[in-house]
Amino acid sequence: MLESVALLGHTSFEGQISAVQTHHDFVAVASSRLEGSTWDGAVTLLRAMAFASSPVVTLELSRLAVHGTSYGIPALTWCGAPAFSPSLATQQLPLLAAAQDNGDVLLLALKHEGVNATLLPTTTLADHDDLVSALAASPEGDLLATGGWDCTVKVWALSGSTVRPLMNWQGHSDQVTALAWRGGAGGREGGRAGGYQVASAGKDGCVKLWDVRMEGCKRECLRLVDAQAQMPLALAWATSTCPSSSSSLLPPSALEGSNAMHIDETPIEKKVENENDVLLSVAFDNGSVSLLDLRMLRGGGGGGGGGGGGRIVSSSAVKAHKTRVNALAFSPCASSSSPPVLASGGDDGQVVLTPLGFEEDGKGRRATLASKGGKQEGSGIPIAAHIQHTDYVRGLGWLATAGAGGQGEGTVAAAAASPLSSLPRPGVLLSGGWDGRLKGWAWGQEGQMT
Repeated sequence: MLESVALLGHTSFEGQISAVQTHHDFVAVASSRLEGSTWDGAVTLLRAMAFASSPVVTLELSRLAVHGTSYGIPALTWCGAPAFSPSLATQQLPLLAAAQDNGDVLLLALKHEGVNATLLPTTTLADHDDLVSALAASPEGDLLATGGWDCTVKVWALSGSTVRPLMNWQGHSDQVTALAWRGGAGGREGGRAGGYQVASAGKDGCVKLWDVRMEGCKRECLRLVDAQAQMPLALAWATSTCPSSSSSLLPPSALEGSNAMHIDETPIEKKVENENDVLLSVAFDNGSVSLLDLRMLRGGGGGGGGGGGGRIVSSSAVKAHKTRVNALAFSPCASSSSPPVLASGGDDGQVVLTPLGFEEDGKGRRATLASKGGKQEGSGIPIAAHIQHTDYVRGLGWLATAGAGGQGEGTVAAAAASPLSSLPRPGVLLSGGWDGRLKGWAWGQEGQMT
């Protein structure tokens, strides 16, 4: 059953909400409005405080700062600091990257002292020739990917106040629609769980995977989805901060010879430290959402600088919405027995919650997007759907409860005085729409919205 969270404070915005991004108990909202023939935008910084109440969860959102721009803001992301840093008190404060419709990306520094906070412009990235439509930061926060209507994907290295261009990829033949960085904190490579690869989607119908270690590579290291009639509009990797679960998902034949995809310089093993690291969700303009498993590669070889070798067969798919799906967000995990839940937002005004599951078929475990009754491939209905907005849903973000999503003991979020300590695990989903409204929904431990 899907029920709303009682949101207090700042929940209405002038114009259309295009993005909702969370970091600890901070919530950043991008909004744009049309004035005459031009757009202007704003980035609003909120702080969330949860209150224990029954039966309704109460969440108060206090406005800390607003930064206005003379351009629309299609995308927004936190960067410059690890997504799951142990403590805001001891770690570098994050930056906010705001994409603009003039082709620039504005970096805003968060200055926070006690109950006061400000957003200060620090740097403008002006290398795109058209509207910047997608942003994604690496889990460590030190790399920022930007994509735009100029069909390019660019990567920037962030170090304190220094920003330098790192990559300029030209692998799409049409506008870039989405970006998503693979991996998360606490994984392989001393904490870099695949944090060298970023997936991109474009209006050319393709989904591609890039690797920042492949210097001089102008093409994708892997083409995950070929050009097709359905347009991919949103991407999300299954959260990598879930407890590690090593298991063999595929028969050996899927990983042998020329079909082995090379990631992190070696073929993907049948056993991985965290199986969520290889699961990518893709949303399309026909209302469907697919789950791709990188170990289900078919076709030519992967890896190498030539690019475009293999293709991936969809592990699972659901017809989640009636029309375009523009936003995806996996929940943090509450426990090893509670897999992440995929939230999707569409132009039908709905937010749909679909759990990630696993099936045994005699050949190994296969990841699935579960539906009621265990049905798949459009034969079932996603577990929870609710018409919660009167216009397009474009922004989704999870506020993680203490102990979920990589925030464990000893962190700010886990402290007894945490602003979010009274939230149900794994947290609260915030959704923003073109109706200018920000709304909240709680996901309970038993797999139901509460």
